Amino acid sequence: MNNDIPTPWYKFWPKGVPKHIDYQEIALGDVLRNTVKDFPDSQALYFEGFRLTYKELDILVDQFATGLSKLGIKKGDIVGIDLPNAPQFVIAFYALQRLGATANPIIPLHRFVEIVHQINDSNSVALIILDALYEQHLHEKDLSKMPSLKHVILTGLGEYLPKIKAVLGKALGKIPRMKKWPTKVDQVDFLGFQDVIATGIPVNLPQVKIDPKKDVATLIYTGGTTGIPKGVMLTHFNMSSNAEQAREWIENQLTETRDLHGKGGVGLVVPFAHVFGISTGMNLGVSLGYKLILFVQPPEKKSKILEVLMKERA
Repeated sequence: MNNDIPTPWYKFWPKGVPKHIDYQEIALGDVLRNTVKDFPDSQALYFEGFRLTYKELDILVDQFATGLSKLGIKKGDIVGIDLPNAPQFVIAFYALQRLGATANPIIPLHRFVEIVHQINDSNSVALIILDALYEQHLHEKDLSKMPSLKHVILTGLGEYLPKIKAVLGKALGKIPRMKKWPTKVDQVDFLGFQDVIATGIPVNLPQVKIDPKKDVATLIYTGGTTGIPKGVMLTHFNMSSNAEQAREWIENQLTETRDLHGKGGVGLVVPFAHVFGISTGMNLGVSLGYKLILFVQPPEKKSKILEVLMKERA
C-alpha cells in the first residue's frame, strides 16, 4: 500500500486484524477442491434434514458440470440461476466455476419482465430454475423474447429433502411444485436437474484454464434503484479475496472460530442471488470447510433459525 495515502480509519482498527492481506490468486472451483482435500468427510450442506459431505458435494458438482458440458455449455458462457438457498444452487454455482462459465443469479421474486431483461442483457444461454418459480413467472409466456436462451433446467425442492419429508410434503401440498414439466417451448429445450447429473456420469470434465483476475465468475445485477438493473462482473479473484477478507476479520475478532475449520457451520438466510449471500456466506463457508445450513426463506418464527443453528452447532 502507498504509505503517502492518509489512513485515518486505522486508529479505529480492531486489534489483531491485519491492515493488508496477500491475497491468493485462485479459481473458485479450486477453493472447493482444496476444502474437499482437507475435509472430505465434513458436512458441507444441511437442508431441512438432508445432508451432504464435502466429498459427496464435489462428486455432484463434477457430474453436473459434465452434464452441462454435454449440453454445449463452455468457458465464457453465462447461465442464469433462479433458485432459492437450496443444495441445487450450490451444486450449479460451483459446476459453472469448474467449466469457466459465469453464474448469473436471479432473485427468485423476479417476474417475467425482470427475468427477460436479465437473460437478454447478459446473453445467457441457459436458465436453471425451480419448477414452482417457472410455473409462477414463466409458464405460458413467450420464451422467444429471450433469443439467447437455449436450455431451461428445472428442479424441485423435494429432490434434496429426506425421502419421507419429500413424499409427505408433496402429498400434503406443503412443497410448491409444477405437476407437468414441458419438454420444449419456442426455441428452448427443457431438462431436469437430475437428468443433467445422470448424463454427467461418468465424469469427463473439459480441461479449462482459468485466470482468476480476468475470468468472470458471476454476474450480479444491481437492484435498479437508479435505473435499469446492470450486471456487475465479479472475477474469481474478486470473490475469493472477498471471502478471504471476511475470514480474516471473523477469525481475528472471534478467536474461537480459528479451530473450527471443517467443523463449524454457517446459517445462510441471505439469498444467494445477492452478492453478500454468495461471497461472505457460501464462498466463505466453503473456504473454511463449514457446514452450509440453508434456509429457503426466513422462517415465520425467527426463533426457528436459532433452534436449527443450535442443533447443528453453527
